Amino acid sequence: DFQQKAAALAMRESALRKLREIDAALGRIADDEYGVCEETEEPIEEERLLELPWTRLSVEGAEIRDRRKAKFA
Repeated sequence: DFQQKAAALAMRESALRKLREIDAALGRIADDEYGVCEETEEPIEEERLLELPWTRLSVEGAEIRDRRKAKFA
């Protein structure tokens, strides 16, 4: 019972995070900033946007953020 509740809560939190990202992507569309990497300020790859339409980062931008996180972890 506890495991089921924990799993349901985790799924809910994941869905809420995704909804927030989608809402942010809609805001970027409204601001004409959609498809621009927040890290590199370069266009995000079309293939990546098709796979993750809410993404804020290009592949390169995601790698930069991952390295920065690892450095300070």
